[in-house]
This record gives sequence, C-alpha cells and structure tokens, in this order.
Amino acid sequence: LIRKALTTTMNSQYTVNTESELAEFANAGQICFFVEADMNYKTDTSGTSFISNSVCFQIETEINMPDAFTPNSDGKNDIITPHFNRVPLDFVFIVYDRWGRKTFESRSYTEGWDGHASGGKATEGVYTYVIKGTGFNGKNFEKVGFFSLIYP
Repeated sequence: LIRKALTTTMNSQYTVNTESELAEFANAGQICFFVEADMNYKTDTSGTSFISNSVCFQIETEINMPDAFTPNSDGKNDIITPHFNRVPLDFVFIVYDRWGRKTFESRSYTEGWDGHASGGKATEGVYTYVIKGTGFNGKNFEKVGFFSLIYP
C-alpha cells in the first residue's frame, strides 16, 4: 500500500506512480518524493487531500571498482573495469604499475584492462588506478585507488 501511495516527481515536470515508470527517468539529476493522502478514498466527502513535504535527492556519479582480478583466461574476473551507476558523458580509466608507469588507458566505459602490458602478462601485484571525467549530470568526478592483479 505504501508503494502505491508513493508518488515520484522528476524535476517538477513529470509524475510517475510505479517502478517501471521510474525507470524511464534513469538519467534524471534529481529525484523528489512526496506522499499524497486522499481523504475521499472510501467516503463520499468533499475532495480533500493532503500532500507531505517533498524530499529531494541529487543523483551523483558513483564508481565501483573491484579490489582484485585474476586474468588467467578462465572466464571469471579476467578483465578489470570500472562500474558506473549511470553512463558518464566522458571519462578516462588509467592504470599505473608500482613504479608509476602507465600500463593501460581507456576512454570507453565498456573496455577494461586484461592484465597485459608491453605485449605480455603484467606482473602480479598491486596497481593504482585513476578514473576521471564528466558524469551524466555534467559534474566532474575523480576516483583514485588500488587493486591487485593475482595469478591463482
């Protein structure tokens, strides 16, 4: 009942009442929620309804990176790729080895690193990544971190 009573408003232009309708606005930069109570639901009284205050959320670009990968051609975790909650407008994914040398660079969110460098397998160990660009909402983002390359 609560889910049915929840109405979602996108940028004060659209109103949606179901999760499937909400999916149409996947790239909205802001989502606002409010509850409307219709006092006429089971009575014949005058058309009185109450609307709660709105609660709004800004949707920021989220980036998730695995902590490790195993490029051993077994079909599991063979490529390391950043995962975004929304497709960015542009971005760059750079991998550095432990000596600070650039090992990999990609500007395609569907292309990841397969663990090869200089024509052969990269050395097992810890690598640094830098991911930066412009999110779907036009805001710049940057994430720096580490992951391990492991040969089981």
